[in-house]
Amino acid sequence: MIDGGIDPDIFSFNILLGACAEAASLAAAHRWFGRMMQAGMEADTVTHRTMVTVCARAGNPQLAEEWLTKMRDACHPLDEVSCSSLIAAHATANDAIGAERCLQRMQEEGVPAGRPAFDPVIRAWSAGGAETAEPARAEGWLWKALEAGVEPTGASLVALLAAFVRTGDLEGAERVAAVMRRLR
Repeated sequence: MIDGGIDPDIFSFNILLGACAEAASLAAAHRWFGRMMQAGMEADTVTHRTMVTVCARAGNPQLAEEWLTKMRDACHPLDEVSCSSLIAAHATANDAIGAERCLQRMQEEGVPAGRPAFDPVIRAWSAGGAETAEPARAEGWLWKALEAGVEPTGASLVALLAAFVRTGDLEGAERVAAVMRRLR
């Protein structure tokens, strides 16, 4: 693009970064971000959001957090997409504490939290065997989601139900089953 004599704009670079996010290619995203900086452009909200998403999809929640901090430091408002991407990155990395912390921070900062924010936290606390799953903690997030008017996905509810069964808490499983019946 640049080498071919085309003068790209921020939109062009954001499209390229979006493709890097789709491919979960952190190296390519950093390369294009560097080229964008060399071209004298400033990262906008979309740029920062996309870099958070690239890092999240590449399985690097720590780097995604760094980009979210850069976004905040550049006075770009945090948004649900960026925060939810970060939450999902922590959940995918089996870091339920990190996912929960990010959702709490999101709520403290007044960023609306929807299904993409609550579901990964519920699933993260539901994951694992009888020794590692913490379904009571996941259930706490289920109730917070419902109180916020957010209906978790069936997959999250099934994961929570299964976690209660794995840990031998049949009363907890029945509570989740009751929610599932109510929501269908």
